[in-house]
Amino acid sequence: NVEEAGAKEEAPKKAKKEAEKKEPKKAPKKQKEDDGVPKKPPTSWTLFNLEQREKLKESEPDMKQSEMLKVIGFKWKEMGEEDKKPYQEEAERLKAEYRQLVGPSEKEKKE
Repeated sequence: NVEEAGAKEEAPKKAKKEAEKKEPKKAPKKQKEDDGVPKKPPTSWTLFNLEQREKLKESEPDMKQSEMLKVIGFKWKEMGEEDKKPYQEEAERLKAEYRQLVGPSEKEKKE
């Protein structure tokens, strides 16, 4: 039977596909960072996030990270420009320090 022969060939293919699905995919390896280059400065959002996360950990130690991010994100969206200004100024200051250490970016060089 031609149909039986075709079905027999499909069975190993299905088993192989199922085995491939079960194997965890490996993430690509990250390149090692150059130790001589400092990390990029944090944004105003990151500064706010770090500050608020510490406060939330103290008041709600059992809160999950995902829940913390939701709360912090909501607070950030609700804040006005005046409330965000200290974080923005600090981020600009850190960015200026970073530029002094590293030099201007490729985008800034073109301008």
